[in-house]
Amino acid sequence: MKIALLQLNSSDDPEENLHSVRAYFDEAVQQGADFILTPEVTNCVSTSRAHQQAVLQTQNEDRTLQALRNAAAACGVHLLIGSLALKTDDPDGRFANRSFLVAPDGTLL
Repeated sequence: MKIALLQLNSSDDPEENLHSVRAYFDEAVQQGADFILTPEVTNCVSTSRAHQQAVLQTQNEDRTLQALRNAAAACGVHLLIGSLALKTDDPDGRFANRSFLVAPDGTLL
C-alpha cells in the first residue's frame, strides 16, 4: 500500500483550495497512492465568521466533499479528508469541523 499525505496551505477561498487539493490528489494517484489524506479544514480557513457564513455549505451541499468523493471513485482510492468546515442546522449558526473517510467507490465510510 502506498499512502500520500497532502499538505495544503488553505486559504479562505473554497474553490481555490479545491483546485489545489485536486492537483495534489492527481499527482498522488499518478505516483501510485492507494490511500490519500488531506489536511484539517481542507476547504476554507478564515478568521471571519461573516466570510465563513457566506462561503461555507452544509455537508449535503459542499462542493469540496462531492468533488473529492467523485475523484476517489474515479481513481479507485481510499481518501481521508482531514476535515471540512461546514455549516450546520444549529440555530446559533455554529459551524462544524468534520472528517470524512471515503471508500474507493466514493461512498462515505
